[in-house]
Amino acid sequence: MLRTTAVCLLAATMLCAHLPNNAQAAGAKAFLEKMQGKWRGRGKVKATPTAKSRRVNCTITGTLNEGTRKLENAGLCATAQGRQRVSGSIGYSADGSKIAGVFFRQSGDVQVTKSRGTVSGNTLLLTSTLVGARAGRLVRTRTTVKLSGSKKFTISVSANEGKGWENLGSISFRK
Repeated sequence: MLRTTAVCLLAATMLCAHLPNNAQAAGAKAFLEKMQGKWRGRGKVKATPTAKSRRVNCTITGTLNEGTRKLENAGLCATAQGRQRVSGSIGYSADGSKIAGVFFRQSGDVQVTKSRGTVSGNTLLLTSTLVGARAGRLVRTRTTVKLSGSKKFTISVSANEGKGWENLGSISFRK
């Protein structure tokens, strides 16, 4: 179960952001609108740079609430070791200049302390600083989300635990 939690924690580091200028902001709402719906994904990820790669399957549903200006996500990720429920939300400011939140994560296992991102066309690039609630380790992550049309996207994650950036894997989703 610990390995499952760690792999799901990796998947949970995806999609926390703050868009610093209005030129990028125009794409924030449009990008989140494309993330709505039911998605099924699979890929290979590592919980840490030195861990063994594990296959992961996820099913998530994203719902955009324009009243609260949030994309709410909920779902389930699984490895051969077990399953873990995930949830999260990404909000954007009324003027579209800021986007912040967590796409999906386990309840309370990771705290995002800092996050910056940019939207350029169909790509969201994020750099986040996270602290694991149990271990208290500080980890920086770099997440790229690439939309491919209206029915596919891929999330790729790299992490830096003080020894340089290392690829942790990716998950490809389809509607």
